[in-house]
Amino acid sequence: MTPLVTTAQLRHAVEDTLKLWLPWALAEACAANDLPRDHLTVPDDDAWHELHDVEELITAAAKIPAGAVVIPDEEYADTRRHQGRYQIIVGVVTRGVGFDDTVTVNDLYRAAIRMVLVQQPSLGGFAGDTRVRRSNYRPVAGDVARTLLYGRVYADTRVDDITPPAHEAPGEPPDPMQGMPPWTVPTDLELSVDPQERS
Repeated sequence: MTPLVTTAQLRHAVEDTLKLWLPWALAEACAANDLPRDHLTVPDDDAWHELHDVEELITAAAKIPAGAVVIPDEEYADTRRHQGRYQIIVGVVTRGVGFDDTVTVNDLYRAAIRMVLVQQPSLGGFAGDTRVRRSNYRPVAGDVARTLLYGRVYADTRVDDITPPAHEAPGEPPDPMQGMPPWTVPTDLELSVDPQERS
């Protein structure tokens, strides 16, 4: 039976994909800009935050660089296939040395995030057709030294079969602790006719 898919699962799929591939993507971004491949720091596992709004990353980030994945919007595009379409926002707070370097550092992080989402569109087999739409950055309020920037990468993705199909199960709802029992639709129908009934 098709399991129920939630945005929490998708958010973790995005985060796990970034944790796995971002070290390589950051190294590639550095190499493309004639920098040592280890020039940028990979965010620690505990530097990824679960937030209500990606804007909260600015105040939540205790370690820098820090990231967050937020999925604020979902649509149901194909009810026959129970298909969901989701907006993904990946936020990243970075620190540079001086304003010019600060912009470059954030550019490289956003480029690396973009490359991971483009090259791993299934997000570890969870989704499909992930497409990056746009990216931007802005200064962090109160940063007098002007060395912090807050960047965002926007993408869309699709997940099929997000809801178990409708069925008319007899009786009462299943036991919540047991889960939903399998529901099958008969495909073959056998008929038998008593010869004495023929006339």
